Amino acid sequence: MKILHVVAHPDDDLLFMSPPLLQFVERGDSITTLYLTAGDGGLDTAYWQGREQGVMAAYASMVGGSLSWTTGTITPVPGAAGLTSVSATHGLLDLAFLRLPDGNVDGSGFASTGHVSLKKLLAGDITAMSALDGGGSYSAATVRATIAGLVTTVGPDLVMLQDFVHANAGPAWSDHADHLAGSVFAFWAVAQAGTHAVVTAWEGYQAGASQAANISNAALLAAKQAAFAAYYAHDNQINPAGADWSSTYGAWLQRACPTGQYIF
Repeated sequence: MKILHVVAHPDDDLLFMSPPLLQFVERGDSITTLYLTAGDGGLDTAYWQGREQGVMAAYASMVGGSLSWTTGTITPVPGAAGLTSVSATHGLLDLAFLRLPDGNVDGSGFASTGHVSLKKLLAGDITAMSALDGGGSYSAATVRATIAGLVTTVGPDLVMLQDFVHANAGPAWSDHADHLAGSVFAFWAVAQAGTHAVVTAWEGYQAGASQAANISNAALLAAKQAAFAAYYAHDNQINPAGADWSSTYGAWLQRACPTGQYIF
C-alpha cells in the first residue's frame, strides 16, 4: 500500500499518527512523509536540522535497527524548486522537507523569521513565506500546488493529515496553529490533485486533554514510545523529566485519535 503523510513539524507523525504509522513501516509499505515547516521554533539552523535527524532515527527505531538514508530531491511542481528528501530502502521510505518557518503555537510566528506562519498565509494576512534553507518563496497557491504535486507523484492509497476537521473550531480547541492551517492546505491540495485516495484526519494537542488513552496494546505503545525517544535524542527542547511531560508528550504518546475520513 502507498501512504502519504503531510504534517506540520518533524515529530507530528510520530506523536499523532502512530501506531498506525508504526504498523505500516513494520510491514514494509511504501511511505512518504512531507514536513511542511522546519519546526524551528524561532531557533537556529542546528536545531531544526537536529529535528530532521531525529525523525530519521525514529523511523530506524520502527524497523528495529539502523537505516541507510540517501539524500536527494523531490520536485513536485515541474520547473519549481525541489524539496530536500531522504530515502531508505526498507520497503520504501521517503521523508521530504519543505522547511517553511515554524509559525508558533498561536500562529503569530517568531521575530527571528519575520513573524510569518502558515495560519497567516492561509488567511491572506501575508502573501508568501520563504523556506529556511533558501529553497524558495511560497505563496498559498504554491504551497497547495507543491502538496498536490507530491500527491500526484506518490499516487497514495491513503493520505494521513492533521486535524482539518477542527481547523475553524476557535480558541476552545487546543492545537498548534501550524497543525490546523497545514492540514487545510493539505486537504485542498489532495482535492486539487484529483487522485483517488482515502484521506484521514488525526487529532493533535487536543487529544491529550479531551480523549482517553486508547493504545491498549502494550507492545505497540512501547514501540511508539521507543521511536519517539529515538527522535527526541536529537531535540534539545524536549525534556522527558519535565513537569509538563505527563500532560503533553506523555499524554499524546498514549493516544491516536482519528477525527474524520474522506474519500476522493
